[in-house]
Amino acid sequence: MIRMRHRALVAILTLWAVLLAACGTETGEEDGMDDARRTLEHQRTDVRRVAADLAPSMAAAVGGTVTFLTGQWSGCDSVFPQGHRNFRYGVRGRIDATTPGAAGLDAVVASWREAGLQVEQPAPESSAPGQGGTRSGPLTRSAEEGGVQVSVTAYADQEFLLIGFQGPCVDVPRSQREEWEQRKEGEPDVRLTR
Repeated sequence: MIRMRHRALVAILTLWAVLLAACGTETGEEDGMDDARRTLEHQRTDVRRVAADLAPSMAAAVGGTVTFLTGQWSGCDSVFPQGHRNFRYGVRGRIDATTPGAAGLDAVVASWREAGLQVEQPAPESSAPGQGGTRSGPLTRSAEEGGVQVSVTAYADQEFLLIGFQGPCVDVPRSQREEWEQRKEGEPDVRLTR
């Protein structure tokens, strides 16, 4: 009788260990962890490089000066209450401009085209009154450079332009999400290469 119970207990423990091993990670999670980490760290390098390369020419287009460029990690799609399921790296900055507003925006877009960037056309409603294209509201244009989205926002009543650079959202394995949530704090400012 004791032997039967012992065998049954061994069988149950073995089955339990097999089930735990099979369910311990999502399918391919270990591979996904390395892939996501590599992709996001590569993205950070690319975004910081594009920001450092383009920000000076954007500032020159409006006779201005880049006053700051700072990068950080951010979550994309929320998975309440666990945080986010995907993340991206972005750099934001400011240009104090002698040619601000819509004219500054046009000058930056012209510099993008000259540099060969693919400029996205604004949505038709973005220039309609009361739809973000008003005299005092923000005017935003964006482009793409090597997988990095580049944006500029101008205000008619302000002497500056806001600039941004960001990579696409990258899914991370569930077991790695907390680590990426903690990386959301800022990083050292981006150094300009020109």
